[in-house]
Formats: sequence, C-alpha cells, structure tokens
Amino acid sequence: MPNPASSTQPQPQAAPESGPRLELDLNEQTRASRRQQRARQARAGMRAACLVLLTIALVSGSRSALRQMFFDNPDYQIKTIRITTTGTLAAGDVTAAVQIREGDSLLRVNLQTVRAAVEALPQVQSASVTRTLPSELAIRIEERRPTARVVDTRNDPSPGLVIDSHGVVLPESSAPAHGGALPRVLLPDIEPVEPGQAVTHPLLDPAIELLVLHNVRQQTFAEPLAIDGSRPYALHCLYPDGMEVLFRPRDLAMQFHRLERIAHAAAADRRHLAAVNLLAEENLPVEFRPAAGPEIGAHRGR
Repeated sequence: MPNPASSTQPQPQAAPESGPRLELDLNEQTRASRRQQRARQARAGMRAACLVLLTIALVSGSRSALRQMFFDNPDYQIKTIRITTTGTLAAGDVTAAVQIREGDSLLRVNLQTVRAAVEALPQVQSASVTRTLPSELAIRIEERRPTARVVDTRNDPSPGLVIDSHGVVLPESSAPAHGGALPRVLLPDIEPVEPGQAVTHPLLDPAIELLVLHNVRQQTFAEPLAIDGSRPYALHCLYPDGMEVLFRPRDLAMQFHRLERIAHAAAADRRHLAAVNLLAEENLPVEFRPAAGPEIGAHRGR
C-alpha cells in the first residue's frame, strides 16, 4: 500500500516577481498628489485671506472717506431749522423735543425719528420733516385746533380741559388768546387725563358732533355757549341770544335739519325762537319770544 506521504506531489513554487511592485508606485503617487493638493489649498487660503484683508481695508477707507466727504463735512452742518405751524406752538418747544440744534450734521438726522418726536407733543396732530442740502432742516406742523372746554359738573372750580374735535386734551396755552371763549361741554364724572390723552365719556362724541354741525351751518345758528350733558338722554344747548334747544344724543344731523326748518319758518313769520324740544318725534314743543318784554329762555335754567 503506497505511503500517503510519499504519494504527495510537490507544490509548484511561484516565480519571483521581477521589477518594482505596482503597489509601491501607487503609494508614491498618492503621497505626491496629497502634497500638491495641500499646497494648492494653502495658496487658495492665502489668496482668500489677502482678499478679505483688502476688502476690509477698502471698506474702512471708504467709510472714512464718506465721513470726511459728507457726514463730517462742515458744508453739511445744519445752519437753518425752519419751523412752520398752524397754531401757537413755540419753535423752542419743537427743537427741545427733537434735540437737534444748529451745527449738527444734516445727513445724520433721522427724519422718521424727528417726525415721531414732534408728533408726540400733545398739541400736534401731524408733522412732516424734510432736509434741503446743504444745510436746512424744515419741520411743518399741523396743530390740533381747540374746539371746546370740557367741565366736570361735580363742583369742579377749574375752567375745564381744552379739547380738540377728537376729544384730545390740549395744553392750556392752546386756548384762544385774549380771553376768547370756547364752548363749554358740561359732563359728569370725567376721569382725570393729561394733555395728549383723550377724554372718554358717552356724551362727549355727540356733543362734539353737534359743535361741528354748528360750525358747518354758521349762517343759520351761532355756536352754542354751552352744551349740558348732565342728563344721559339729552344734550341741552344754550345759545348767545338766550335760545335753548334739547337734542337727542343720536341722529343729530336729522335733528339739526329739523331745527333749521323751524328757524326758517319762524323767520318768515318774523318771530324769534326761545326754546325748542327735539326729543319728541312729532309735534315738537316750540316756544317763541313775545314781541315785547323780557326774552323767554334768556333766564331759563339748565
């Protein structure tokens, strides 16, 4: 029986490789390419850094040049602050509110900020701000117009609060000069308010609407001396000639038209109105002054 060891055939041996190995060639090329890539990245980074530094230098130089050419240029300093207003607001109060003075840079002025500061004044309704190169700042102001005095009927000894047509309280200095009288609106339980704030009361808006109607139709009736709103269902108007009229707080335009018709009819008959009660829908109570003697209504209480 043959020996297994002796029957095993010898394995052929691999021929030795000749020349440099391909793996070594690849490794050398990889290392060289990596070195080249790192060198390219370094050069790119250097160029980017130089570009950033150049940009910063240009921006800084441009800002400095802009400041010298415009913002810090004496030619663009404010030399004139022109303030025009429709009321009595003093120019010194306006400049103090906006905190701008002559010599400031005109180009550094924020027009929106200045406008907001002016409109924050209680007597200002609206404002516009413009600049004219090289050195003028113009502020135009539309002031609130005083419409009436609101007087608290709870034995308030004060002359009342000056208000505009929106019920906004104005400073006392906004009242007509030389003792000019404003119509009084008598209301109960008025909450304390400061100038620039609005008075809130259910009968204030109807009373203001009634005053506006009188201003529009001045050829028919003079402006009332007072409007008494102490009763929640009526507005009691007292006129300079002593006539008294009771209005409902709603549908005032319609009631005013009815009053005009009554006044025209009375004038056609050469009669003078003493009192008209417009609270009723029909058959309005109307009183006339007698042809002679004291005037009816001139001494009537509210």
